[in-house]
Amino acid sequence: RLACPKCMQLGMPPTYFCSQDCFKTNYSHHKQ
Repeated sequence: RLACPKCMQLGMPPTYFCSQDCFKTNYSHHKQ
């Protein structure tokens, strides 16, 4: 599993993605 590095950097609970491609595809929605 791939944890969102920005969430971890900000001390928020980590959000996990299935892969790097999944992260790239969903990040624009996730960062809101």
